[in-house]
Amino acid sequence: MTPAAESRLSAEVQAYFDTTAATYDQAYKDRGPAGRVLRRRAAAVLGLLGSVPGDVLDVGMGAGFLCAELDRRGWLVSGVDIAPAMVEGARARLPHRRDNLTQGSIHSLPFENERFDAVVDTGVLEYAVDDLEGAVRELGRVLEPGGVAVVSYPNHRAPTTVWRGRVVYPLVRGAKRALPSGRPAPPHVTAVPFDRVEQALTAEGMRVETVRPVGVRPAPARLAERIERDNSRLARALAVQLVLRARKER
Repeated sequence: MTPAAESRLSAEVQAYFDTTAATYDQAYKDRGPAGRVLRRRAAAVLGLLGSVPGDVLDVGMGAGFLCAELDRRGWLVSGVDIAPAMVEGARARLPHRRDNLTQGSIHSLPFENERFDAVVDTGVLEYAVDDLEGAVRELGRVLEPGGVAVVSYPNHRAPTTVWRGRVVYPLVRGAKRALPSGRPAPPHVTAVPFDRVEQALTAEGMRVETVRPVGVRPAPARLAERIERDNSRLARALAVQLVLRARKER
């Protein structure tokens, strides 16, 4: 991808999340499949982080939903997001951490080396595929040796994801072009396989310890959660999100 294309993608991502910031938190309350995936993903992240809090950075913090959950559990929270409107939402939610919640890009995190005990990254790497290895390198840079990174990434091979990527999203983008509504369509990014995320983490000295499937579809909520807990091949094939924990080598 050329520098101009990278800049255009970053601008599209920022515009999209700036526009959706006011209603972003409502997605967590949605009783349908999309809301369940977000809630299950957040629960998976909290579970994988463990129960001994420390300094944590939430990369792509959005309006601060996960930051607030981490704060309640005793973590010393910092956060970064590319969209200014999201940053303001997070600061309103956690005014006592305001100075630690800032605008920035995953490609150039505004924090010093080996600053954090843990790094969380949900819903971000899929928009950073223009330089996936560079983004992962930044996560490793700010993580102290022995620290934990908890990262989510779409399962592009899941049947539901394939359907949305090949049919639903192209139709939405086409409708937006034909009938502009003022709200940007989701940015179009290349579907990079999950294996490449694992390889990038390993290359930066972060050993993948576990992977959890989230958002098994199509299935009723209770059955989906039971399949997810089994962490079987079926679960990984049907889950729309994969959440992993990696530990930086000392």
